[in-house]
Amino acid sequence: MHMAPEVLNRKPYTSKVDVWSTCIVLYGLLFGEMPFEGDTDQKITHNIIKSEINYERSYWKNISPEAVDFFKIGLNKDPKKRINCHSMLNHPWL
Repeated sequence: MHMAPEVLNRKPYTSKVDVWSTCIVLYGLLFGEMPFEGDTDQKITHNIIKSEINYERSYWKNISPEAVDFFKIGLNKDPKKRINCHSMLNHPWL
């Protein structure tokens, strides 16, 4: 599931939902798993709304600081703090 928290919460949203979805796909490609998992759609939805990513997991140790920053600002549950599309394309990691 790639929906941003604001979509799941039925709040107004902007193009920053596309940033969220892009980061979810990139996360899956990079790590081979999705950042928010669960046994049911309800559990996945709950985990997306919480949007807590453990950046201390072992696989983050081999990831550049620029990539970590990219995911932290691209998967920020607060759309006001999330990077926009233009800034995303100009991010040092890309």
